[in-house]
Amino acid sequence: MRQEVVQRIGVTFSQYCSNYENALTKFGFQPWCRTNRSMHESNQVSLFLEAYKYSSNDPSNIFTWHELPIPAFLGNLKQEIQHIDGFIIDNNLKSIFFIEAKRISHQRRIGELSRDDERMFDIRKEIYHGNGDFRGLNLFEYDAFVISLADIWASEKQWGRKIVDNWDDECEHMFSEENPLKNGVKEIITDYFVGYSLVPLFDSKEYSKCLAELNEPNNELRKTALKERQYFLKHGKHHTGEGSGILAWSDELEFERLLADLNWEESDD
Repeated sequence: MRQEVVQRIGVTFSQYCSNYENALTKFGFQPWCRTNRSMHESNQVSLFLEAYKYSSNDPSNIFTWHELPIPAFLGNLKQEIQHIDGFIIDNNLKSIFFIEAKRISHQRRIGELSRDDERMFDIRKEIYHGNGDFRGLNLFEYDAFVISLADIWASEKQWGRKIVDNWDDECEHMFSEENPLKNGVKEIITDYFVGYSLVPLFDSKEYSKCLAELNEPNNELRKTALKERQYFLKHGKHHTGEGSGILAWSDELEFERLLADLNWEESDD
């Protein structure tokens, strides 16, 4: 399934670039004014969502949204609304996509895009719980991905060209939790580039597999989970983190396995 998604996003990116080229050449829109060579990042999201639907064989099974609101604590004492730039539900692929976009108008903006992406992994630890209900979806039934979009002027001193020439490396450094499945960058008009990175967020099949293994009486995964439960009951914390909840889980272990452990514990109580 991941290979299908990689191919699907590759096709979408090609259409996305075509949309950009038409906007900047055929229709005369320009990504700059006299003193500010940039295009509002909402255009990146709009053109990508449009391209995703346009390049689908069955767009009726695809839903897209801008500025998705998600309540999350993110280490605070009360929930605050976090906005994700774009959101796709693809019922054909049983996949969802969270999209973040940035205008790379300054070298530091790469770091800002990275922080947006990392925030999505923090949000993941809060929305994947209980029965998985999210906006009417069961999250456990869908593979999930983060898509990062960026536009870059390669003529902006030396850093712009460096980012474009080393786009794969930039994407690798953007994420600390998962490696990108695919990156891409393309020149639309002279020195103006758009790029993307696709990163996995949740593997529904892996989660189902771990949950099924936990229900097998003699399975090693079940034994490990039982030992972990006993440790927690005795010490008030998990081996894998300083606290007792999902927010404290170690990022060194697979998220789907940890989530299966937690939900199996709750359902078995």
